[in-house]
Amino acid sequence: EVQKLMQGSELTLFEKVTQHELLKHKQTMAGLLIHKAAQIVGADIEAAITPLNTVNFENRAHQEQLKGVMEILGVRELTGKDPDQGVWARVQDAMAAMTGIIGGAVTRTKDEMNITEILTMDHRKVDTLFMEIEKTDDPQKLQEFFGQLYKDLSVHAEAEEQIVYPAVRSYYSDTQELYDEQAQMKQMLAQIKALNPSSSDFKAQIKQLQTAVQDHVKEEENDMLPQIRRNLSEAQMEQMATQFKAAKSTMQQEMANLS
Repeated sequence: EVQKLMQGSELTLFEKVTQHELLKHKQTMAGLLIHKAAQIVGADIEAAITPLNTVNFENRAHQEQLKGVMEILGVRELTGKDPDQGVWARVQDAMAAMTGIIGGAVTRTKDEMNITEILTMDHRKVDTLFMEIEKTDDPQKLQEFFGQLYKDLSVHAEAEEQIVYPAVRSYYSDTQELYDEQAQMKQMLAQIKALNPSSSDFKAQIKQLQTAVQDHVKEEENDMLPQIRRNLSEAQMEQMATQFKAAKSTMQQEMANLS
């Protein structure tokens, strides 16, 4: 829609940017509505749309940028002069936000995520689930959030052990430690699964699991992922991501069949 808008000649540049801002506003509101609805619908949806929050941030930053550009063009159109410097500063702030770390994953030009990005995204989803578990004492919600956490951690761990760890073993010397940590994590998951969410021990064991998972994630993100970036090309990292997603998909289907 924006491309068609900008190619037309019937609107001034100011009018084009105004229409662009309205389109961006519609997109931003749609994303925020999905986010708000997900908070009510359930744990799986809320955690699964974590990447959408990055998109929402980028859209809002872009919207602010467009508003600033509209003010600049509008003042020029009405007065023939440049606006106050404060407007320029606001546009620069919005640009900085849009191209910063939070928006970085969204403003990429390529379509495929590589393995380091997918692993990191999985980790952030798990962080969200732990956060939701910590916030509630409702046994039904605890059951729901833990059920999703159990599936996500189990599938993620198996896919890493099938695809990632064998590939990095040749250049990452602590690979066996990662296998051992995940074996311990699986034991902890099984123990918690056997508990009633209403029991006093449930959240205490979740806390122990969270500490173990966070230590494991820290090791992967601080040590293993940099080694992957040093040793693999972008194309190789994307290929590993494709294999990892395929392995996860197979295991998710197996878990769905079992349940």
